[in-house]
Amino acid sequence: MDLSSDNFEYIFQLTKVLSSECRANRQEREKLEILLKRLAKQSGVSYDQLSENVELQTLDAYNLMAQPDEATHLMTENYELLYQIELQEYINRKILALTSEIAEHLNSIRCFVIERKLTGSQNIDNYLEENITARKDRLHSNIESLRQSKRSTEEKLEIICQELTSQIHEIDWDSVPRNSEIYKSFKERIALLEVNYGLKVLDEQLKDSL
Repeated sequence: MDLSSDNFEYIFQLTKVLSSECRANRQEREKLEILLKRLAKQSGVSYDQLSENVELQTLDAYNLMAQPDEATHLMTENYELLYQIELQEYINRKILALTSEIAEHLNSIRCFVIERKLTGSQNIDNYLEENITARKDRLHSNIESLRQSKRSTEEKLEIICQELTSQIHEIDWDSVPRNSEIYKSFKERIALLEVNYGLKVLDEQLKDSL
């Protein structure tokens, strides 16, 4: 799963919405200008006079009348809250997908290290092609629990990150080839987790050694 592509797609969709809103605003301004010109022609007042700046006193009176009532204010707050909830859910889904991929990589690397110690296998990429990655562990239980419940999101994300950190420290990284595809992919996803979501699962000492 390409999280960078998903993030780009999300930003692209937002850009399309903003462009559509700008185009709609421009069309409304053009309609308003046409109406003002028509009104100026019918009233015998020049367009420049009709469209000149409004007196401050008149503008203050209009602003006072235009202030939203309590119901409109509450509705606006509700829309903002819904937007924030949807945005957070979107981010959480991306974090879950990324941590799940990292967990699979860790399981694969761990299995490879054990297998190589037993058989002397040297090629991690060939090993991964020939073996099924283990998926049933405590980390995946936490991820599944988070998918099923929206409560205590931050606490569960913290548990997931702690579990990832613990699993990373359990691996004998000296036995893992640095030029293998699985190792490169693992490093990329760790970087995405930190850069895109601010979640750190590597301490400075381990980061330097990797």
